[in-house]
Amino acid sequence: MGDSSLAEQAAEVLVRAMSSPDRTAWARVRAAFAALSPKAGKVMAAELDISRNEVVERPRLAEEVTGEWRTRLRRLVEANPGAEQQLRGLVRELGGEQPRPNVRNEVHGDVSGTVIQAGSIHGGVNASRYGGDHVDFSGGTFEGPVTGKEGRG
Repeated sequence: MGDSSLAEQAAEVLVRAMSSPDRTAWARVRAAFAALSPKAGKVMAAELDISRNEVVERPRLAEEVTGEWRTRLRRLVEANPGAEQQLRGLVRELGGEQPRPNVRNEVHGDVSGTVIQAGSIHGGVNASRYGGDHVDFSGGTFEGPVTGKEGRG
């Protein structure tokens, strides 16, 4: 993986972390990236926070911010070859992490049919009948969030 490819992947991982609502995870990622530049780590951490605020407030800027950090990370690796291994480690460690959006599913009114709650569905949902646990609300209406705990003893 060349400097440009590594910088591209690292910038994408970084901006994905910036977009996450998880402040604890962001603090960990920010500290790890700031540690790439020991002499300017505090400045870098502050700049990362500025970029994060931009991405959170205006998500359409994510691509622009990715480009900015791609260039900065490429230059950092060129100036400090020791940072390359650290950056590769960060990409490996964080590359698989996807931010988990806050999802809230609610069912209002008469419940009939099947309600499916899932983080991701790839392909079609073809089953017309579910044979597992279920709650029968046919005797009335249900309003409120479906948490998956109703009807369990």
